[in-house]
Amino acid sequence: MTMRWDYLYIRRKFREQSGVTWLLRTRDQNVDYRADGAAVSDQPVPKAISPAHVGSAAAAAGDSAATSAVDSSAGSAKVKEEHVEGKAEKAEKSKAVISAQEWNKLKGLKKRFSAALTTVQEIQGRVQAKDEAWSWVEGSNIAQKWKKSIDELDVFKKSNAFWSSWTMEENFSRYAGRTFKAPDLKKYMGETQQLESKIASLEVENKKLLAMNAAYRA
Repeated sequence: MTMRWDYLYIRRKFREQSGVTWLLRTRDQNVDYRADGAAVSDQPVPKAISPAHVGSAAAAAGDSAATSAVDSSAGSAKVKEEHVEGKAEKAEKSKAVISAQEWNKLKGLKKRFSAALTTVQEIQGRVQAKDEAWSWVEGSNIAQKWKKSIDELDVFKKSNAFWSSWTMEENFSRYAGRTFKAPDLKKYMGETQQLESKIASLEVENKKLLAMNAAYRA
């Protein structure tokens, strides 16, 4: 060999395949050399990880991820539940600014409105079907007042979202409490008298028209 060494010694090393490798080591360097001059690390070979150990570690990681997912889901559900409860509580507070007597009056007006509207639809059906008993309606002065009362009530209930929803929502007090703020509820409920007046006007015109029709048929 042409390589110069301060101190050399020979170490015999067995491979796993039972082969023999002759190594040269310098005193100042922690590097081995085979007889052909190639460097060989003298660091211990790391132990192989068994498949069972890998599987166990993976299972543990999976359990941890599953636990985190469950905790996250539970947390989200709790936040959602608190949000719903808070919204319901807010709705009840808004609803509470209106007395039970006022809500009951509005419920009674809705029954009167529905009854008056049913009468209107029945009369309109007869007229549109060219029922001879109602042929006198077209062009009569009474019929014009009747149509005017219908239009005025229709315009009123379409004037804002509060009265529009009043005609459609079955449990209106609950809906209104969730949808409208307390100041708006007070404002709209202050218009109840106008609504009652328009419903009463339509009821009167319905009665006049029915009475006139009865007289015409007699």
